[in-house]
Amino acid sequence: MNNIEFVNKAKNIAENYKTAYVWGAFGFTANATNMQRLIDQYSKNNQYLARARQIYGNGFFFDCVGLIKSILWGFSGNKNATYGGAKYASNGVNDISADQMINICKGVSTDFKNIEVGEVVWLPGHIGIYIGGGKVVEATPAWSGGVQISDISTSGKRTKNGVGTAVWKKHGKLPYLTYEKATEGKIKLETGNDIVW
Repeated sequence: MNNIEFVNKAKNIAENYKTAYVWGAFGFTANATNMQRLIDQYSKNNQYLARARQIYGNGFFFDCVGLIKSILWGFSGNKNATYGGAKYASNGVNDISADQMINICKGVSTDFKNIEVGEVVWLPGHIGIYIGGGKVVEATPAWSGGVQISDISTSGKRTKNGVGTAVWKKHGKLPYLTYEKATEGKIKLETGNDIVW
């Protein structure tokens, strides 16, 4: 997969699927059975139960690194397939944490002025996908509590609609992708009222 395909899949999930943030999830079909399984595995998921219930039968559960892994594992949005069609630990992509993922990236940098489309952005314990135009797709309990598009400044500040105090610390290229420049017609990025191709 290349970075453009990766970003388009991430944007599609953020814009076209109902999602809820649940720790340890990578595209699990949203239902009571899967939620209880995830609560049994991580009791802190009780705090995400209310949002999860809102999409039972009509969405998917993700956590931050689970979003990235699910795309790389082949997530297709199939509500009848385990993990939305993703195949666990497939395509040479191991089941690793957000902190482990940034450590295997190439060209890791703290300078956000040179970030490229499809790189991951990281802060301790959290990871997202830079989609260009000052935007990131991330699965987070913040804001709407699911997979969503947030903003990133050239200094790494993480906000959505002007709200947020966290700062992304690093970015880097995933070793599982080939990177090419985002060119006209391959990716559509919305920035404010303008559309950048």
